[in-house]
Amino acid sequence: MLQRRTLSSPVLFARRDDAHEESPNNNKNKSRSSRAMSAVASVAMCFAFTLAARRGQSLSSIHIINDTAKEPRTMLRTPHVMDTNFESAFQVAYDEIMLESKKSCRPRADIPNDIIDCYTRKRVDLNTFPFKTRGGLSNTDRQLLSETYFNADSVFEFGIGESTAIAAETNLPRYAGVDSSAEWITVARSHAPDRFRFSFADVGPTREWGQPVSNKTLAKMALDYQIAPLFVERDPFDVYFVDGRWRVACVMTSFLHAIHTGGDLNRIRVVLHDYDGRGGPEGSYGAVESIATIEKRSEKAVVLAKRRDVTAADIFNTWQRFRHKKT
Repeated sequence: MLQRRTLSSPVLFARRDDAHEESPNNNKNKSRSSRAMSAVASVAMCFAFTLAARRGQSLSSIHIINDTAKEPRTMLRTPHVMDTNFESAFQVAYDEIMLESKKSCRPRADIPNDIIDCYTRKRVDLNTFPFKTRGGLSNTDRQLLSETYFNADSVFEFGIGESTAIAAETNLPRYAGVDSSAEWITVARSHAPDRFRFSFADVGPTREWGQPVSNKTLAKMALDYQIAPLFVERDPFDVYFVDGRWRVACVMTSFLHAIHTGGDLNRIRVVLHDYDGRGGPEGSYGAVESIATIEKRSEKAVVLAKRRDVTAADIFNTWQRFRHKKT
């Protein structure tokens, strides 16, 4: 269930005027001033309670800044409950997608092939697979990816292309992916089922393979590419494939997303392409092995499982280090 958020409303306060010096001559005036300020504070409280009642708030949540005494004032605010209809609309739309993605079934000898209302899964025949590209996947990479995708019901991809066609060939029920190249998204979408969802990450002008043209680090890069596409996904994915930009950071956000959404880390895997352990144990790709263990390998890809002794805080700290490194 989505959590309600709160905003702070304006705070009313009554201020004490301490300009008068302590003296017997002004005690009477001071006493009169104190009574006046107390009255002002009472009026302010009544106004706050009335405002809260109109908003439907609990009176126990009303707070007044009392500046009529010499003690340090405490600032307490009145929470305002935001309207939740937008979040409700999101949940309705999201639930429709998740309901659609649960229509998965794999071929069984005791079930006819003409199963209706179900995404019948199939293995990829690499000898006849028509969408091989020059995007960097070797035959062993294709074999590893096709088997991994066939045994999963959901996949998220950082960087799309031939791997997306493999996902489509296995008739994957739930798929989402992000790329910084609108051209690659257009190509991949032309070979994918209508239910596949694609996000374009605006990281500025790009060149080949979606690489940013400029070496300048834009604040929007980490949010638009690494975070935003996963932010709307309230359920974990079985597999996260990382083959785009900011790869080490995307490995970290993959594990963080799986943890945040309550995924079973004993079975969720992250596949990282073009893995070569760059820079040794303390280098960019080498940092991945401080977070995850390599479960399987192909020529240029590894299947990663989160290390049991690693916490979400460890993963977040690694993401912090690499979120702007274009590995």
